[in-house]
Amino acid sequence: MNKQRKRIVAIVTGVITVLLLSFFTFIGNASAASTTDPANVSTSETQTATDSTEETAAQTSTKTPANTDVDINANATTTSDDSATTSPDPNATEIENSELSTKAAEDGMVLLQNKDQTLPVSTDNSVALFGSGAYGTVKGGTGSGDVNPRNVVNIWDGLKKAGYQITSEDYLNKTAADYDQKKAAFDATSSLLNTFVYQDKQISQADFDAAPADVGIYVLSRNAGEGTDRTDTKGDYEITDAEFNNIKNLAADYK
Repeated sequence: MNKQRKRIVAIVTGVITVLLLSFFTFIGNASAASTTDPANVSTSETQTATDSTEETAAQTSTKTPANTDVDINANATTTSDDSATTSPDPNATEIENSELSTKAAEDGMVLLQNKDQTLPVSTDNSVALFGSGAYGTVKGGTGSGDVNPRNVVNIWDGLKKAGYQITSEDYLNKTAADYDQKKAAFDATSSLLNTFVYQDKQISQADFDAAPADVGIYVLSRNAGEGTDRTDTKGDYEITDAEFNNIKNLAADYK
C-alpha cells in the first residue's frame, strides 16, 4: 500500500508541475506582448509623422519669400452670366431667355374665333382700351407660380409700344390709380398665399364717349395658382355683372 500511494503522489505531483509550468509560460508570453502597446506605437508613429510634417513645413517656408503677398481671393468662384444679379442692366442670358419666352408665348396662343376677320388690327386704327387687366396684366400664377421679373409689360404698354394710338388714356389712368391704391392696402394686410383680386367697375357712358376709336378692346383678367384655386363663381370662371355690361356697352359703341 505504501508503494502504491507513493506512486500516486508522484503522478499527481508531476501533473501539477506540468500545469504550473504551462501557466507561467503563458503569463510570460503575455507580459512580453504587453511591452509592445498599440497606444505607444500610435503615439510614436504620430510623433514621427508630426516631426515629418513640421520638417516639410519648415522646408517649404524657406522657399517662400517673406514679403510675398497672398491673394485670399485667388480660389474664389467668379460669378457666371447664368447666376442672379443685382445689376440694373440685363445680361446676355436674361436677354436670350426673354426672347425665348416671347416666342413661346406667341407660338402658344390660340385664336378660337376671328369673326369678319377682325384680327389682326392694323396700327392705322385707333384703339379704345378698357378693363383693369389692361393695366394689371397677370404675369404669373400665385405662390410659387409667381415670378420676379425686372419689369412687366402690361397690355396697355404693349399696345403703345407696338404703335397703336390709345384713346382711353383718361379711363386707364383713373383705373390704374384705383388699382394701385387697393393693391397697396391688400398687400399691407394679406398673408403669403392670398391673391389680390380687383373687381372692375361698370364703365360709364361718359368714359366711352371720351374715347372715340376705330376699335374697342376690353381685357378680362384672372389669377390662380398655389393656395388659390379656380372657382365656378362670378369674378372667376364666370364674368361679373359689371363685366357683362361693360362688354355689351363696348360692343354697342365700337363697331
